[in-house]
Amino acid sequence: MSVETFIDNQEPTDPKSPVWRYVEFCKLRDLVQNRQLYLCRSDKFEDQDEGLPPFEYVQHALNLNPYDLNDIQERDHAIGYLAQVRQSFYVNCWHLDIGETAMMWRRYGKDGVAIVSRYDLLKQVLHPLDDKVMVGLIRYGTKHLTGWNVIQFMTTKREKYSLEREVRAMIWLTDTGDNMNRHYDKDNRPHDRPIYSPPPTLPEGIRREINVGSLITEVVVSPFAPASRLAEVRTLLADAEIAAEVRESKLTPFQSLIPNEDELRGFMT
Repeated sequence: MSVETFIDNQEPTDPKSPVWRYVEFCKLRDLVQNRQLYLCRSDKFEDQDEGLPPFEYVQHALNLNPYDLNDIQERDHAIGYLAQVRQSFYVNCWHLDIGETAMMWRRYGKDGVAIVSRYDLLKQVLHPLDDKVMVGLIRYGTKHLTGWNVIQFMTTKREKYSLEREVRAMIWLTDTGDNMNRHYDKDNRPHDRPIYSPPPTLPEGIRREINVGSLITEVVVSPFAPASRLAEVRTLLADAEIAAEVRESKLTPFQSLIPNEDELRGFMT
């Protein structure tokens, strides 16, 4: 199958735009040694509302009374159903040409690295996969939302995440045998989250073999990494015969001046 774009062709103006993926070192090692891209099930992200529309949009789109018991059950069914559908979406996150920021290193890179590639290369390595694959830009807020569309919800995040400029690679497992009624309890009452576990056909993550050498153009070592990390990354890539530049973060000389996680958290609330 070919790689699809998101609704309304949410793509960078320049297909060669750099994309960065901030990860712990163990995740780079896993990618390089196994030559497999790991995609996480969307409900396993830190954001508990990943793939779900904001409450205010639900009330508007479904024209519900927040105090009517029947409307509350209808709302819970609508959200609970989406909360199951999102479990068939698997995600690998990148960030569009944002350079280096202390916030991104603290939140995602920590003592690891940033894997650097290009948007067109990311699409290229996913093209051979025999899956329903989508790649594009995440949008933020609710102004663009129309109707009730699972793809729109899966490609939308709250406004507080907008500084991340996320590029999302996503695989949708469309034939999993899930009965989609796991949000109903024994009394046939809907809940806004599944109350039963997903079937084995929906693991917490999936792996897909890709051409890793064609994907990685550069690896940047975190300013918080140990002194040995630069040499470790160079050895790792050399052993895998991956010809990508490895360098220290430009923020490394200023490590002592970088705000800590508590100080940076204010930018994400």
